[in-house]
Amino acid sequence: MRDFHATTPASQSGLASVLAELTKLLRNHTRSLDETFDGVLALGCRRLGLDVGVIARVRGTAYDVRSLCAMSGTALRVGQTLAPGQTFCEKTLEGEDTFYVSNAAHTPLAGHPCFRAFAYESYIGTPIRVNGRVWGTLSFASRDALGRGFDPQDRDFVELLSAILGSEMDRDELDAKMHAAVEESEHARRETQAVLDRLPAMVWRKDTDGNILQCNEAAAKAVGCTPDQMAGRPVAAFYPDRAEQLLREDQAVIESGKPKLGVIESLVGEGGQTHYVQTDKMPTRNTAGEIDGLVVVSTDITHLKQAEDELRSMNVRFRAFMNNSPAIKWAVDRDGRYVFVNPAFEEMMGVAASDCVGRTPEEVLEPKTGNAFEVVARQADLLKQNGTEAQTIHVDLPVGDRIVPLMVTRFMYTDAKGSVFVGGSAVDLTDVAAVQRELAQRNKDLKALLYVISHDLREPLRAIRNFSGLVVEREYESLGQSSQDMLNRVIRGAERLDQLLSDVLTLSRAQRAEPATGMVPSGKIVKEVLSDLQATVDRTQAEVEVGEDLPELKIDAFWLRQAIHNLITNALKFTKDGESPDLSIRPYRYDPVASDASREVGVDRELTGLVFEDKGPGVEEHQRERIFGLFQRGVGREVPGTGAGLAIVAQVAERYGGRVWVEDSPEGGSRFILAFY
Repeated sequence: MRDFHATTPASQSGLASVLAELTKLLRNHTRSLDETFDGVLALGCRRLGLDVGVIARVRGTAYDVRSLCAMSGTALRVGQTLAPGQTFCEKTLEGEDTFYVSNAAHTPLAGHPCFRAFAYESYIGTPIRVNGRVWGTLSFASRDALGRGFDPQDRDFVELLSAILGSEMDRDELDAKMHAAVEESEHARRETQAVLDRLPAMVWRKDTDGNILQCNEAAAKAVGCTPDQMAGRPVAAFYPDRAEQLLREDQAVIESGKPKLGVIESLVGEGGQTHYVQTDKMPTRNTAGEIDGLVVVSTDITHLKQAEDELRSMNVRFRAFMNNSPAIKWAVDRDGRYVFVNPAFEEMMGVAASDCVGRTPEEVLEPKTGNAFEVVARQADLLKQNGTEAQTIHVDLPVGDRIVPLMVTRFMYTDAKGSVFVGGSAVDLTDVAAVQRELAQRNKDLKALLYVISHDLREPLRAIRNFSGLVVEREYESLGQSSQDMLNRVIRGAERLDQLLSDVLTLSRAQRAEPATGMVPSGKIVKEVLSDLQATVDRTQAEVEVGEDLPELKIDAFWLRQAIHNLITNALKFTKDGESPDLSIRPYRYDPVASDASREVGVDRELTGLVFEDKGPGVEEHQRERIFGLFQRGVGREVPGTGAGLAIVAQVAERYGGRVWVEDSPEGGSRFILAFY
C-alpha cells in the first residue's frame, strides 16, 4: 500500500452504531445482493465521512460501476464503464492492497486522470476478492480533503467491508451454483421419472433403511397411489404383510453388494386373482463407491406364466395323444435319425424308443424292415417339394414274418431353432383290408339279390298281373261283386308290389351312382321333367312357376333328373282339400358369413341348389326327418305312392355331397330344399 498523507488517530465515536447497523444488515437473510451493496456503501460513507462510495467490477481493461452511493453530486453513474487508469482504483489494483490518500492536490496524484475528471481530494479503496481472486474494488471518495487523514481503523473498516462483500458474493455464487445443481438434479429426476413411468414393469428406488426414494406409475398404481405419495415413505406403509420379508431380501442384496435376479413370485391381487412377477434387485452406489440403496424392478409375467402353463398342458395333451394313438408315429431329423417314436411304433417294430432316438431305421430295425422304412422316413422326396404339402403313400412293410399294409402320411416341419424334420403317421390297414374284402363280398351279394329282385321276383309278379288281366277281360262280368272286389285288390297289390320293387332298385342304384364328371344346368333338367309331367300338371290344374338363373350343380344328370322328378310329383300329390297344386321352383344359395344368412341350416359351408315351395298342407315338425326314410309316409293310403320317393332324393343328395331338408313356407305350405356344397 502506498500512502501520500500522514494519518491521524480517528475518532471512535459512531463506530459502535455503524457496526450495529452492519450486523443488522447481515442478519437480514431475505436481502438481495444489490441491497447488501447499497447498505455497505451507505454505512461506509457515513463512517468515513466521505461523499461517494463505489463498488466496481474490474475485468481486464474495463472498470464497470456495479453499485454507487453518492451523498452529493458526482459524474459517476451505475453501469458506467471506465478504464482502470481513469480511476484511483488503478493504484489499488496495482498493489492488490488498500490504497488511500487524504489530500490528493498536494501529491503527485494531482496530475492523475481521476483527479482531473472527478476532483477527488480524498480516496480510500481496497480489492474485493471472490473465491481468492480479485473480483473488483470497494472505494470511497470525496472532493474535500480529509483533514484528519485515514487511520488504521479506517483501513481495517474498509477491508472488513470488502471481506464482507467478498463473502456475500461467494455465498451468492454458491447459492446460484447450488440452485443450478438442484434444478439440474430435479430436471434429471423428472426425466428419469418420465422414462420410468413409460415402463410396464414396476420400479422402486430405495435407501438402505427400506424407505422408498422414487418409484414409477406402475408401482404406485399397484397400491392405489401416485409416485409422489410413495416417495419418502417406508415400504411397510404400502406392504405391511410383506414388509419384513422384503426388508430382509433388500438387506441381503445391500450386504452382499451383488444383484439378485430372476426371482419369480406369485401375488394374490384384488378379486383373489393370482399374478406372477419376476423381480430383480440391484444395489446402487454413490460417487464414493459406497452402497447407498438399491433398485427393484418387478415385471408382471402372468401372461408368460399362463402361456408356459398352456404350453405345458399342450405338451401333456400332445404326449397323451401320441402315446395313446393306435397309429404308429415318428419323427426324424435331416440326417434321417429318429427324434421321436410312439408306443405303437415300439409295439409294431419290436424296439424301444430309447434304442431308436439318435439312430437311423437301418441301425435299429431288421434289415428288410429298415430298408423299406428308410424310404418312408427320408426327407429327400419332401425336400424337392420344399415340404409345402403332406404326402400320403401306401407301403407294404415287412415286419417279422408278415407284410403289414400301411397308409403313411408324412410331412415336413421346422422347429423354433430352424431345424428341419420329417414327421410321419402310419395306419395299419390289415383290418381295413379285411373289412374291404368283406364289404366287396357283401356288395357282390347285394348285386345278386338285386338281380333276383329285378328278374326272379318280378317274373312271378308279372304272371300274377298278366293272368289277373286275362280274368278281367274274359270273366269279369260273370263274377259276383265280392269276387270282382277281390280281383281288383289282387291287381292293385301286384301293381303296388311292382312299384315297391322298382323303387328299391332305384334306391340301390342311387347308392352306387357314379361320381359327377361335370356341372349340370339344373334349369334345363327342370324344364325336361315338367315336360314329362305335363299331363299330370294339366290334370291337376297345377300352377308351376320356375325362377330365373337356376344354378349349375355338380351331379350326374340322370340322378338330378330323378331327384327333381320326385320332388315335383311330391308337390303335385300333396294339396289342401279343394285346391289345385301351386308350386314355385327357385335358386337357393346359402352363405354362412353373409349378414342375411340368419336361418340356421346346421352347416358352416356355402350351399347351392333349388327350392321347391308349395302351398300344400305342410309337414308337421316331428315328421320332417322321418319322411326322408325308406317307405316312410306322412299320410295314409289315400294319397298314392310307396314312400320311397323322398328317400331316393335324400340318397342322391348324400351321394353327391349335398343334403335335402324341409321347412315351413312363410306363405303356408312347405319348402323342400335340395342343395350341394
